[in-house]
Amino acid sequence: MFDLLYLDGYDLRKAPLSDRKAALEKLLDAAPVTLRYSDHFDESGALVLRHACRLSLEGIVSKQSDAPYRSGRGKGWIKSKCSARQEFVVAGYVPSTVSDKAIGSLVLGVYEDGALQHVGRVGTGFSVRVAEELQASLDKLRVNKSPFAQPLTATEA
Repeated sequence: MFDLLYLDGYDLRKAPLSDRKAALEKLLDAAPVTLRYSDHFDESGALVLRHACRLSLEGIVSKQSDAPYRSGRGKGWIKSKCSARQEFVVAGYVPSTVSDKAIGSLVLGVYEDGALQHVGRVGTGFSVRVAEELQASLDKLRVNKSPFAQPLTATEA
């Protein structure tokens, strides 16, 4: 457990996170072992994230210790993930093999040294409706020249 919003009929949401966590820790001292207090770290977020990633955790959530509770996302907390991210350019699509109105997969690239390089395709996770909307949108942007620096092989296209 990592936060406490109400205690004995009192609304704690306006109290700083550090005070709410202190009350929660004290409350859980007598709790069964099946309830665990999620401790906090006053260390650098970057340091804690590095350790979390070394432990193969998903990431960390950093919160301002003096902030009141706020429902939903806000500027008072930041979620940092361990997994690497890469942005891709949608350079085209491969038509669906079952519908002439939908894409089968998107052709992706990344810029390296100023030139667009092919990195692969992605074709799962699209609903039929989204695949059809993507084809309609991409058809409006169609050009007759490959955006890639090198020609694609038959298996890449």
